[in-house]
Amino acid sequence: MKRIGLKAVVCLAAAGMLFAMAGCQFGKKEFDLSNYVDFNFEGYDGEGVMTYEVDYKGLMNDLEEAKVKFDKSDVKDSIKVEPEKTTGLSNGDEIKIELDIKSKLEKNVKATFICEDYEITVKGLEERKDFDPFAYVKVIFSGVGPNGTATLEKDGNSPITNISYKITSDNRGRKLKNGDTVTVKASVSGGLEKVCYDNGYKLTSDTKEYTVEGLDEYATSISQITPAMFDELKKQAEDTFKSSIASWAEDSKLDSVEYVGSYFLTVKDGANKSKKNIIYTILHIHATTVAGEFDYYFYVAFNNVVVKADGSNNIYEITDVQYPTGSEYSSTAIKQGSGKNKRYVIGYKDIDTLFNSVIRKNSQYYEIENNIQGTTQTTETTTAETSAADTSASETSATETT
Repeated sequence: MKRIGLKAVVCLAAAGMLFAMAGCQFGKKEFDLSNYVDFNFEGYDGEGVMTYEVDYKGLMNDLEEAKVKFDKSDVKDSIKVEPEKTTGLSNGDEIKIELDIKSKLEKNVKATFICEDYEITVKGLEERKDFDPFAYVKVIFSGVGPNGTATLEKDGNSPITNISYKITSDNRGRKLKNGDTVTVKASVSGGLEKVCYDNGYKLTSDTKEYTVEGLDEYATSISQITPAMFDELKKQAEDTFKSSIASWAEDSKLDSVEYVGSYFLTVKDGANKSKKNIIYTILHIHATTVAGEFDYYFYVAFNNVVVKADGSNNIYEITDVQYPTGSEYSSTAIKQGSGKNKRYVIGYKDIDTLFNSVIRKNSQYYEIENNIQGTTQTTETTTAETSAADTSASETSATETT
């Protein structure tokens, strides 16, 4: 804390005060008693304390220099000082000072003593520094929204030690998405505000809200899928399809694989599904066999496409895919020929059949959109409780043409 001595200065209204203190040439020597009172201010702005001291030694020295006879007992303790206020002071306050003189000084010392009330200005009090406890903690958001999490990490050397931080918002820092808020509270043994005060600081706040940002999030619209992601999905889908036909008969030939678009499914509010979105990549297949030509559609489904903070996409398990499987006796088999020239493929004869067999049953739990031109499929809600998208990759097998 600063301790500042301030010699009070009086503004005198009396016309006779034009003479110097010890140089008055007419009558008694004059002494302004306000010149012998020293004031000190200490503490913080708004909480300052004023003390004062009367300089009797200085007064006696001036009396001696002016050749005024006096007895020390007449001078000592002869001035009474009464400030109107001594505590709770702020810089700039004007404090009225009342001066009084004891009669023995006036009677026994042959001099004129000026004793008038005056004002002094408070200055030099320290300003308390603001203390923001949240300048020393980081809130780290991680994971994929709406299942992101918040964790706290202390950062830097705080002048107030042993502060504890806790997430107090209802979500407790879990199940977060971008735009959500997380409330953090700071505390310390003894009370944070008091500890700050005792150390010369003013607490700004013991709670702070943080807005969740920077999380990856599950895509909720096909418009969020970038061209680069579509290219990656198309390649993976073609590779998956070609792997599935590894057991085709030698006399069967794959003529073409064409990507025709995608169905994008995003989970509805309130639906408890581990797959937050599913993208069905639709392939148009043309093959030639001894049984004739096959022209049909095949899908490869990917789960949980993520939109990263920079707008790009990711699928953390791009090899976790679903696609149509079965034997010649399954509903997914398209058959041609007979006898030893009989052949079949696994897929769907047209997009409408694929949609009604696979996509439509998901509409109970998912919103459905697509970028396949010319489609007329609807997304009417069905009562089916089992989603084709819930078929695990381990249940798939290679498509065969016999």
